Amino acid sequence: MSVPTTPRKILFLTNSEYGQSNVVFATAHELILNNVEVHIASFEAPAIAAAVSNIIDYGNLRSPIRTRVDELNAGIHGPIPTGSVKAVFHPIDSPGMVEKLALVSPDQEGMRHGTGFREAWRIYTQIPSVLSSYTPDEYVNGVKSCVEIVKKVNPDGIVVEKLCAQGFDACALLGKKTISITPNSFKDTLAQAQPGGFAFWGMAVECSGFGFPLPWYLIPLNIILMIRLIIIVATSSNIKAIDAKRKEANIPGQYPFFVTYSKDIEYLLPTGREFDLKLPYIPENVTTCGPLTIRSYPLSQTYPELLKWLERNPTVLINLGSHVYGSVDFNRSIATAVRILLSRNQYLQVLWKLKPTYLGPDPAIMEILAPVADRVMIVKWLQAEPVSILRSGHIIASVHHGGANSYYESIETGTPQLALPCWFDTYDYTEKMEYFGVGIWGSRNCAPGIDGEECAQALIKVTEDESIQRKAREMGELVRKKYGGRKDAAQKILELVAGNFGLQTKL
Repeated sequence: MSVPTTPRKILFLTNSEYGQSNVVFATAHELILNNVEVHIASFEAPAIAAAVSNIIDYGNLRSPIRTRVDELNAGIHGPIPTGSVKAVFHPIDSPGMVEKLALVSPDQEGMRHGTGFREAWRIYTQIPSVLSSYTPDEYVNGVKSCVEIVKKVNPDGIVVEKLCAQGFDACALLGKKTISITPNSFKDTLAQAQPGGFAFWGMAVECSGFGFPLPWYLIPLNIILMIRLIIIVATSSNIKAIDAKRKEANIPGQYPFFVTYSKDIEYLLPTGREFDLKLPYIPENVTTCGPLTIRSYPLSQTYPELLKWLERNPTVLINLGSHVYGSVDFNRSIATAVRILLSRNQYLQVLWKLKPTYLGPDPAIMEILAPVADRVMIVKWLQAEPVSILRSGHIIASVHHGGANSYYESIETGTPQLALPCWFDTYDYTEKMEYFGVGIWGSRNCAPGIDGEECAQALIKVTEDESIQRKAREMGELVRKKYGGRKDAAQKILELVAGNFGLQTKL
């Protein structure tokens, strides 16, 4: 990658949640390594964050995004060359997406849903609040804050995380070209770009869990659900009010959530044809980078005691995502599954991230695990990056909630997967995992809940099935050989800003 004499200046506009911003931090680190001045703007509203912390992050275990920028500069993910320009954080004067959602809809359990026509039909009424829980004034104030940041930084290029609608609107208001980055798949970006109404009959509609690829006999129900989803979103009183406020503020174009694809935006996706939905058309303005995972030091340098424990036996990692807590019954069922697995196989062990809740520790968990307790490590939070644990080579299976980052991290590292999906696109990634033969759905018969016996049998299969182990390993080898991930994303950004996506006009 060529390195200009004067550092180029790249501004990222992103949501603050780990699931959305991890791809930003992965790519930002790579840009810093290539003499780029990186600016990261994200939502920061300390008062609201404090008000909902017990809902979305009980115990305050996650680092705020401002702190994560400091950690990036400190080289927590990998060495930063001497003389590199440090990343700069800019607060967007607005609460974060999940923080605001928790403020207006504190019952996160209400977002859980099962699969099938009826469950999708039911949960669609919640979609507008997920897409935008902001008041019209809050939303437009967020756009104005982004505008001020863009003017202040005056970057050579702007990269907007896919769900940062205020960032896209700010760039539209200023007439600035944008590059989009996302942790998500082809479907989430390119459905609108497909010919012949493929989005209606070629891919399972959101929340349905209809299968991958979509069975022909479910196409009529898929179309009905798609129409219902469109109607609910388009007629949402809050979204209509936000759109009216946008027009009042002279923001051009449609509300960004209505435009999943535009020929005028360059897209950086963390996926590839070998491990995603086979689409009939991938536009030229889409770069398939492969998994956009964060750099990490070897565990031997960061958490040697954890590595020593992992080296004892092949390990199952249970990491259900930063927003998934699980009910009492849910967690007890996982404990039951772990006990059955470890009772069967004396040469396995389990590392389980079990986040605390306001209810406190559940003594039943340790009672269930008592016969195998010497081979189970339960932690409140993984101090090491999950991907660094996967890269250690000691993880025989990764148990997760079906989130995009978890899926792609397991794909890159060649780790077999077991998913326990509970909402929205987690069912999509679970279906892909099974379709490509690299993992198992551990709760097919009772999602979004789980049954201990069913999950145990899935754990036994994913840890013993040679075909799954081989396919996961071969997929990882292919992906690491063909795709550069964060390196490809950084290179593409620099190529674009050196060309017609460079913002040479002074603001």
